[in-house]
Amino acid sequence: MTPIWAPYGRSYTFRAPIVGATTTNFSNTWTATAGTVKIVLDGGAGANVTTLPNVVASQYVYNWYLSAAEMQADEVIIQTVDRTNVSDQMFRVITLPDGALRSRNVGSNAAANATTVVLDTGANGVTDNIYNGAIFTILAGDGAGQNRVVTAYNASTKTVTIDTGLVYQVTASGNNVSTYALYPQAIIGLSNANVQTAVVAALTTYGTSTLTSANVTAAVPTVSQISAQILDTEVIETSYSTRKTMRAMAAMLAGYRSGINTTSEVYYSLGNSSVARVTFAFPSSTNANSTSVTLSL
Repeated sequence: MTPIWAPYGRSYTFRAPIVGATTTNFSNTWTATAGTVKIVLDGGAGANVTTLPNVVASQYVYNWYLSAAEMQADEVIIQTVDRTNVSDQMFRVITLPDGALRSRNVGSNAAANATTVVLDTGANGVTDNIYNGAIFTILAGDGAGQNRVVTAYNASTKTVTIDTGLVYQVTASGNNVSTYALYPQAIIGLSNANVQTAVVAALTTYGTSTLTSANVTAAVPTVSQISAQILDTEVIETSYSTRKTMRAMAAMLAGYRSGINTTSEVYYSLGNSSVARVTFAFPSSTNANSTSVTLSL
């Protein structure tokens, strides 16, 4: 039976005829009733279809309707069970993610190893290397999220030369490249289960907080911590922080001043004339260089 290929998880309608019960001819008079059309998802229990098929404008072909929920399976079987009016008939729908050439669950495939995996029985069995250059994506299981490029395909055994995964997707690619795509988890030598642990450990060594996987945000600094780091810890001149340097500049540029042309010239805090920030001492009050400066920052 040639399968019908359709998008996974989206409502889908296909058209196909059905043979009458007492003739070899296609029917255009059959009216499906509840229980006469069954659906089986991935070999599970049969159920009535959500929407019954109907004839296309009195032609000898019917619309067969599948809902989005009914398309959430790798294999969808539609079968008629109305022998009074039509013959037994079955349709097999294989679903794929958008853009995928194949998408199957490998399961406990004994032939799967680090470099090869056997595709499903519906894969091409005629042309060697037909999938070469396609992108092999591991959707779940070991190495989930990694991408590979198919470098060889044996049609007789349906085997691609590629890294293994429990669920795969082969997607068409415009470039027939022969090198592996990037796969960060393999590069750093970590399995999926260890990636979060490694990230948490890295964050723990960075901050002063002790982190757990449930409290990663403890390493994120607060606004006040950031301000303190920039204004009070970072040194601009000798032992003077950003905050102290800015206080001296503000006092000199826009603060209240006293003692001009005397032996003690004082500059006060910006907006507060009672707090002396910078005090210059002079040997005399006329055209002399300062002998010292006192800072209160």
